[in-house]
Amino acid sequence: MNPSKLSNYLTLSIDEYGLATHNFYSSTNNAEFWSIQASIAKDIHDINALTVIRIDIKKIGNSMRSLNKTFSIEESPVAEKFPGEVLIFNGQKSTGKRVESGTITFTPTSDAATQVQGTFDVVMTDYDVSQVNPPHYRIKGDFSFQINTYGPA
Repeated sequence: MNPSKLSNYLTLSIDEYGLATHNFYSSTNNAEFWSIQASIAKDIHDINALTVIRIDIKKIGNSMRSLNKTFSIEESPVAEKFPGEVLIFNGQKSTGKRVESGTITFTPTSDAATQVQGTFDVVMTDYDVSQVNPPHYRIKGDFSFQINTYGPA
């Protein structure tokens, strides 16, 4: 991995939950998926790093699929189901926060082999609270990540 201070970002335009402030970005590529993360960390080797938001994009075999479109988080006739996951940990090791609906859109300039850019607009349900009807929160933002890079926010 190579450090990159200016190529990665994840910004929020709507945050009804009040997520923790991230200060570090990383993008990792392995045999199963490409993961982009906004975390609370000192550096890439911080064993106490805490993930705030993570987006995993699953591969087909060992290659990335075409992403330059809008995907639905849930099954929907409006858009194809997202081949991955949007995860919100909010700096916690384990979580009952579930992204259950919304969309993620990748821009036409995204090249799954090198860089992804886009927006997300999701609704997270907070099952961590002990309520019969757990609360829902809208979270919307944009992102740009180069593959196998990391650095401070």
